[in-house]
Amino acid sequence: MAKKIISGLVFLLALIAGLAFLWPCYRAFLPIMINTNEGWNAFFADAALGKMALYPSLDKLITNNYPPLSFYTVGEFGKIVGDPIFAGRLLSLLAIAIITFLIGKIVRHFGGSLQAAVVGSAYFLATMCLFFRWYVGVNDPQLLAQAVMLIGFFLFLQAIKKDQSYWLPFLIMVIAGFFKHNIITFPLSAMLGLALWQRWRALWFSLFFSGALVVIGLICCYSCYGVDFFHNFLTPRSWMPSKAIDALHDLRGLCIGMILWIFMVSSTTEKKSVQWITVMMIMALGIGFLQRLGSGVFVNAQFDLVIIVAIAMGVGFQFLYDQKRELLQILWLIFLIGPFLFSSNLYSFTQIFSSSGRAAIKQEEQEMQQLIEEVRTSPVDVFCESYITYRAGKPFVVDAFNVEERIKAKKLPADAVDRLIEEGKLVEVKREWLVGEE
Repeated sequence: MAKKIISGLVFLLALIAGLAFLWPCYRAFLPIMINTNEGWNAFFADAALGKMALYPSLDKLITNNYPPLSFYTVGEFGKIVGDPIFAGRLLSLLAIAIITFLIGKIVRHFGGSLQAAVVGSAYFLATMCLFFRWYVGVNDPQLLAQAVMLIGFFLFLQAIKKDQSYWLPFLIMVIAGFFKHNIITFPLSAMLGLALWQRWRALWFSLFFSGALVVIGLICCYSCYGVDFFHNFLTPRSWMPSKAIDALHDLRGLCIGMILWIFMVSSTTEKKSVQWITVMMIMALGIGFLQRLGSGVFVNAQFDLVIIVAIAMGVGFQFLYDQKRELLQILWLIFLIGPFLFSSNLYSFTQIFSSSGRAAIKQEEQEMQQLIEEVRTSPVDVFCESYITYRAGKPFVVDAFNVEERIKAKKLPADAVDRLIEEGKLVEVKREWLVGEE
């Protein structure tokens, strides 16, 4: 009887994950702005194809503080599908599917059954789609970079098992860093794993090899983009301790999983895999929390932690199975499923099938199109949401966030934008814009 209940709960968790994934998939095909970064990324994807400088000079009021590889990937794929924003959204959906699959494979690597792998994978997919979906199916490189990084980490697990071929996983993880540079937990965790299993020769090789690759990559960036790459990449960013509250709020969808892991760890600290996952989780929590304090940094700082907690949920479920603690397995699943069932975001997919939901979506599309047409007809450059600017076919001339940061750091005069507006060279279009139900 207990086994049937467990199987039923695992099926329910997988069903929740699938239903939660429906809305981001549907939303990706809508002609609306989902994330305020979408237009910004589209402009620089075009830049990678030669339409403007990928790393603008200091006299410009736009800044690209991301590494280059995502822009080339989205730009080239955009040529195939006809639109870089749509291309970025498709790549984001593909990335989350890859991560979901690899989490299951990693749980299996740590001794989990197929059922345990489903628990870990479904937990990740549901968590991302319900609590972090501002980045799911969105033209943003974060999930794409996470997928590349996790491919490298999975290959690392295979390498440490065979104690050979460490160069390939570290090569892939370094490449991931040139898609998005804030994903550092997994390379550090790989180094930690080599130390934990006392693979000292491999550790020193990996440190030297990875460091050399990073240096080579930066040299290539300098040779391609000149000193402007470093001016952009190292653009000032203020730190806001007050955002600690936001960082804690981000964890609302993960706290039960972390508490369950602590409960499991308290009864089995002798296993190296458990020690490794625990330290990875602590490391990701600290790194994500610290990054979140940066101005303009959002919930994507916590994605390493989301992936690690998902792996832990699958491994923990398997541990309870091995201990033949079926009641605790049932409670484990109930505690995981509970927050998803009470999330109003779970039921967003019903908009697809209800006439009122479709009407609301249609209204939002019309309002978006009206705003785009308003911006398109402006006789001068426009300062507004970059998505609107991009869709209106206007040039990208002001990057609001980075201009503000450069002004704070006294790298730009305080009236840099206002002066253009006063001179009639720029018009600002202000509009409170709420994207869907986000």
